Amino acid sequence: MTAAAYSAAVVSGKTACSKLTRARNMEDLEMELVHRGVDKVPSSITNRKNTLRKLEAERLIREHDMPPKEAANHKEFKPLSDAPFKLCDD
Repeated sequence: MTAAAYSAAVVSGKTACSKLTRARNMEDLEMELVHRGVDKVPSSITNRKNTLRKLEAERLIREHDMPPKEAANHKEFKPLSDAPFKLCDD
């Protein structure tokens, strides 16, 4: 993701899935997935991110009438929970 694209995502309130890491965001992802109705949260960061991408694509299709192919290629998500999603180490 270019610096301009990253800045645009931050300004729009969206978070890049590629910036989420196991060390910082496992609990954040769990909170977000539970908030979105996932009963059994995957244990690995990769599966959590993939589940989130799928749910975000469904949201984009439902709320923004985005074509399914375009929604599936979307790289950012809009946090719906109160999870902080820290994107850098302290």
